[in-house]
Amino acid sequence: MLAGVGCKDYDDDIDQLNNRLDELTTGKIATLESQLGSLQTAVDNLKSADEALGKRIDDLKSDADANAKDIEALEKAQGQLQKDIDAIEKDLSDNYVTKSYLNTTLSSYATTKYVGDAVAAVTNNLGKFTTEKAIQDAINAAKDAAIAAAGDACKDAFKTSFDAAVASANLVNETKLTQAIDAYDAKITKSLEDAVTKEDGFINKAIAQAVSEAVADLQAMISGRLTSVLLIPDLYVNGIETIELKSLSYEAWKVTSTASTETVAQGTTTSTTAASATSVRYNVSPSVVTKEDIKDPSFVFEKAEVRTRAAVNEQLLNVASWDIAGGVLTVDVKKTAGTALTLDAKHIYTAALKVPLADKYLGEGEVGTAVYSDYVALTETAIEPKIAALIDLNSDKSEDGEFECDEAADHYHFSADYEAAQAADPSFTEAYNKPIDLLSMVTGCYIDDDEAKEITKEALKAAGLEFRFVLPTKPYKVGDNDTDQQKFASVANTDGAWTLTSKLPDGTTNNQAAIDKTPIVRVELVDVNNKNAVVDVRYFKVQWLKEKIAPVDLKVLKTFDYTLTCDAFKGSFTWEEMVTKVLGKLGENGLSQAEFIATYAAPEIAATDHTVGTVAQAAADGVELLYNFDATAAESAAAFTWTLTPEQIGNVIADLIAGKEVKKVVNVTIPAQNVYQGKLTFSFVVNIKKPTLPSIYGYDSSFWHSDYTLAYVYPIQYNTPGAYATCAYRYELDRLFADSKPVTNLLPCGKWDIQFAKKQPATGYAPALTGAEPAGETDVTGYTLKKGVMDAVKLNYNGMGDNWYAPATTNPGAVNTAAAADITVQVLNNEAGIGILKQQATLKVWAAINPFNHIELTDFNVYFVEPLKINTELTDAYFVDQIISGSEVDCSKAFTMTDFKDYIVAEVTTGTDEKEKYASDLYAYYAVNAPAWDLANAKTNLKKDASGNYVVDGTITAQTATIKAEDRFGVNCITKDGSKLVFKNINGVKVEKTVKLFIPVTVSHKWGTMTANVTIELHPEEPAN
Repeated sequence: MLAGVGCKDYDDDIDQLNNRLDELTTGKIATLESQLGSLQTAVDNLKSADEALGKRIDDLKSDADANAKDIEALEKAQGQLQKDIDAIEKDLSDNYVTKSYLNTTLSSYATTKYVGDAVAAVTNNLGKFTTEKAIQDAINAAKDAAIAAAGDACKDAFKTSFDAAVASANLVNETKLTQAIDAYDAKITKSLEDAVTKEDGFINKAIAQAVSEAVADLQAMISGRLTSVLLIPDLYVNGIETIELKSLSYEAWKVTSTASTETVAQGTTTSTTAASATSVRYNVSPSVVTKEDIKDPSFVFEKAEVRTRAAVNEQLLNVASWDIAGGVLTVDVKKTAGTALTLDAKHIYTAALKVPLADKYLGEGEVGTAVYSDYVALTETAIEPKIAALIDLNSDKSEDGEFECDEAADHYHFSADYEAAQAADPSFTEAYNKPIDLLSMVTGCYIDDDEAKEITKEALKAAGLEFRFVLPTKPYKVGDNDTDQQKFASVANTDGAWTLTSKLPDGTTNNQAAIDKTPIVRVELVDVNNKNAVVDVRYFKVQWLKEKIAPVDLKVLKTFDYTLTCDAFKGSFTWEEMVTKVLGKLGENGLSQAEFIATYAAPEIAATDHTVGTVAQAAADGVELLYNFDATAAESAAAFTWTLTPEQIGNVIADLIAGKEVKKVVNVTIPAQNVYQGKLTFSFVVNIKKPTLPSIYGYDSSFWHSDYTLAYVYPIQYNTPGAYATCAYRYELDRLFADSKPVTNLLPCGKWDIQFAKKQPATGYAPALTGAEPAGETDVTGYTLKKGVMDAVKLNYNGMGDNWYAPATTNPGAVNTAAAADITVQVLNNEAGIGILKQQATLKVWAAINPFNHIELTDFNVYFVEPLKINTELTDAYFVDQIISGSEVDCSKAFTMTDFKDYIVAEVTTGTDEKEKYASDLYAYYAVNAPAWDLANAKTNLKKDASGNYVVDGTITAQTATIKAEDRFGVNCITKDGSKLVFKNINGVKVEKTVKLFIPVTVSHKWGTMTANVTIELHPEEPAN
């Protein structure tokens, strides 16, 4: 073995070396082989060019007169091309060193230079035809092949790659292999140097022979030489890797079977028999090792104590068979007969696998070299085999014939004695004229850490155990006539196949007189290597039938179509359909209607895609499947009526709109009334179809700010019918829809609703709804928009009821339209309501196809219009400088606001036209408070220029102004006197140019507070106008 090298690392290293050999032998790097390959490639490509020229000539000959000159030129070129091909093929034939001579394909007697010359000659001859793609491609391919075979590239590429592979192999501790690699490297290096430097690229026969011998020498050392064997453990005992071998242990049963007695009793003496071989797996390295690389493996043993160990000469384990694949060596191990692996508490047996190397990897004088695995512990586990049922109709086990014992308390072991079997139901039923395969009913099992595990018949046989079947002779009498059931069957064993056949007491077989008889079979598991000792014994009953009808699954019996609507789905399956689709497929000859009803019990139903209802013979609430098992029912009568309520169908409209298949399935099971008849199963399917969908009835475009996407919610205008004493919001939302009718195409049970959307554009605002939208028919939370816990906006459905509104008519079909609605949007006069002004809210229009299917028809936004805005330019108001008593502006007349309809809002009405004459009334309607002037922060449109001068700048606005009025004209230059603002130039320096003064003002009203900057001009003199 190689010392100090990990298995994985060594495996990778050997792979690299093997890859290097592959490259050498296949020419993956531009090596010796590539020169030969270049010649052959050149020949092949030149032949392709020749074929292309021939095709081109043939094409031109279709119009020989017009193309005569071209044809002549091409034929001349083709002749020269054929000479070049012949020359190269002759050189290849004369100088190629065959595989039989070198034992590899690493040979060539040509040079890359020659290939290049040949290609150049062809190129020159065909120069004028280089536009012919097929010819040019062939020439280019030949050039590329020649370049790839360059001698220097060959030497450099190989040297670099091989040195790296040798370095990474890290095999310095394996002297023999290292020496072989060094020798190989030296031979190859010299051969390449000779070929490139001395022979000008020629690889002559001597060089090729040297290369071949070097490759063979090294490949013999590394290709599949085993280096390590590592156990793949399946068991750890106290943290120690362990090989576990199982032995079958039992206390034999005594069976007493006579014409008058049938008893069983278990003994107390324990017997043991070896189990079948145990598979033990090992990882091998390198993973390329095959069966040809090793000899038959075997085990070596040690008896280990706490501090000492000693070799064991006794052969404890035998290798029954072995195989290797995919880097895994699998060894089938059997314990040697008569040996025991369990020692006292202070000792254990350990074993290592010994794998001898194939002779081809042994050096001169080397004999018996082998690779050993690590020693691992051996342990032996005794298990008690039991008879288990694969088929037992007397239990709750499924009828699939599979092993199902899963724990100690849930075995299927038939009956423990003859009397128990008599009291039990049949474990198997069969037609009187068909034999029963008894072996198909049984298997073996054992308990391992409270887990039941199967021992197959094959595994039992390998351990010397087999099943045997017997008919007890003690009478088992049934019925008024005390008929002995045991006389109506016979057991036969034909070449290991155990069968039970019906018979009459006189020996007649397959006679209907055996029908309904229930003989009992005793099954024994016997140890053929221990004088047929009975390892386990069980009893089971069978029953002969007139005809055993297996369970029948008719799959989908009928598919219905149903368009989603208000009504329940109802589909019928008639007795006429039953005759053709069901009765005719039961038994060998079918069943009549009367026979079917006599055979089968009431149906049972199940479903996974809806809440399943009940089954009954009379219609009632909750009945999903109605059945009519009346032998006299007419063919046109329904045998089954399947009903699904809209609630059972549920919410499916989204999938229907998306084009998905929507269906509901009910699975029907009809159990038989007798043990020999299998159950009948089938399904009904209904495909749900998309109905005509509700839609918007229409819009009134005149009320939309942006058609059907944005509407403005205005406050109630002053002095209109329904106006309050002060401003309020009661926007008539229904007017956005034609005739105030939002939705049409409703089913008679359909409804519609408009609610606030769950997702809102205004930060912090959301509907009161906490669940999924839309809010349901008893949930009004979709009508209130909130900010936190405070209500901001409400939708009021005036006189319409709570929510979700029925159409005006209830005609059949999707033809009904909503009644005219009366919906108002109410903005509440609180912090949340005021906060929503100048923002938007999203509303959604919903429609219900039925109470369980809702769709969104559309959504739109509403913008809440603020009732007032400040006029920042005072009308006919200005200050004049150098007025001794101060220049006054009467704000009660000059300072105004406008409402959302541009009506003047002021404390004093000064005008008489339509937009002015309600000023003071609107002042009260909007509950305006007196303006608050921030005089100390009044600013001017003065600025300092680059030279430090104060200059008037007409482009300065209230937002960009920086120089305060009091800084230029003195503190308290502007004061308030009642409703008047008074200006005095405190500093006394007369202005010579008009200066604008920007005075902040705040006005509060019922619906909020507004802040703006009012502009008042300061004139040097009274303006002329």
